[in-house]
Amino acid sequence: MQDALIPDQDHLITLSSFEGPLDLLLYLIKKDEIDIYDIPIVSVTNQYIESINQMESLNLEVAGEFFVMASTLMYIKSRYLLPKKDRDTNEIIDDGADPRWELVEKLIEYKKFKNIAQEIESLIAKANDYLPRDFTHSKNPDSDTELKPVDRVELWNVFNSVLRRLTDRIQEGEIHEETVTVSDRMTYIINYLNSTPSFYFSNLFEEKTTPTTQITKDVEESNETGFDLEQFNDLIVGNCNNLAITAAKNVVVEPGNRFNPLFVYGKPGVGKTYLLKTIEKASKSSYYIDSESFLESYISGIKNQDIESFKKKIRSVDILLIDDIQFFLGKKGVSEELFHTINYFLNNSKAVVLASDQKPQSLIGFPERLVSRILNGLVTDIEKPDKFIFSEILNEKNLEFDGSLVSKKDIDLLVKLDFQSFREINGVINNLIINKQTGTGNAEYIAELVSM
Repeated sequence: MQDALIPDQDHLITLSSFEGPLDLLLYLIKKDEIDIYDIPIVSVTNQYIESINQMESLNLEVAGEFFVMASTLMYIKSRYLLPKKDRDTNEIIDDGADPRWELVEKLIEYKKFKNIAQEIESLIAKANDYLPRDFTHSKNPDSDTELKPVDRVELWNVFNSVLRRLTDRIQEGEIHEETVTVSDRMTYIINYLNSTPSFYFSNLFEEKTTPTTQITKDVEESNETGFDLEQFNDLIVGNCNNLAITAAKNVVVEPGNRFNPLFVYGKPGVGKTYLLKTIEKASKSSYYIDSESFLESYISGIKNQDIESFKKKIRSVDILLIDDIQFFLGKKGVSEELFHTINYFLNNSKAVVLASDQKPQSLIGFPERLVSRILNGLVTDIEKPDKFIFSEILNEKNLEFDGSLVSKKDIDLLVKLDFQSFREINGVINNLIINKQTGTGNAEYIAELVSM
């Protein structure tokens, strides 16, 4: 935002970045990372008045709004410093009303309008990138021209004629999924521009070979450095977890260099914890800790006045993996410690991997700056297991029993079921195995699953 100028030929106020008294007050609250519902009125009042005093020249018509806010703050401050007393008993009267509340409501309302204004401004900026199609026709009938009467049959024939012309323009073909990243395509286009002085725009899409994704390429090249990436071979990769697993390999190979922090989210049982523990096994310098253990160690460190030992322990590795961080919601102290821990790892080129059952934007109650740090890295989800993964698991287990666990027909029936997590799949596998071992057979069990 440019400096807000209040124009006048003789007197000007230049108040950098602020559009009014509420904007200035909101800035002071954010600057000190204050909870808007719990404003320390004395401190904020002093800072506000100090900002007003820094104005060298004043346009009284507009600057009056700033002075009104200053007087309001002084009034609220006086209510705190000079509470009401009963004239007879000289006791302090507590009327239960917080003098700050009216101001808080105004700030919240102002913040909403400001956010909406910024969103509208961004939409206007995006609209400038689009040009509307010109639908003007070369032949427009005069307004006085009378249309000939037509019946329904003629309208139907015209409609069919239009449909036939449209059908003739449609070319049938297959669309093949191409594994290519944005960075790959950008590199290809830049190289093409540098090597070809003139070309048609369609030439940019004539590349016949499918480039290997940059992520996979870097991981494969770096695998020679001695990291045990074979630990990832135990993971079955599908559309539901491909991105998360690929990013995890990058973290192991180049801690802190890419996708930092890495935030993985998904419903319970989709494999978040298993992925984090695989990273721990694959890396020579990593530490896995769940939210409960993190919280217990943090509280214990504070009680025993030995918090530095806890910090030293988790900060001594190249990759820190923290599971189920959604349980930190509402715990201000540990959330602050998590923020400073992430900052330490980022500033020292070390990696942080976080897992949650909610995406960052849904972690209502987390400090805003903590969510901002997370969003600055890579956020990826793991979805429920797809049919391909379920089929692979069934086939692997079937091999362990020489193909006698389930038939191909049964596998085709089972993969049509909608499972929400790997835990559900493991439960089905366990039932299939125990039925096989006890001689009960799986026909009745599979029929029951399919009918549900």
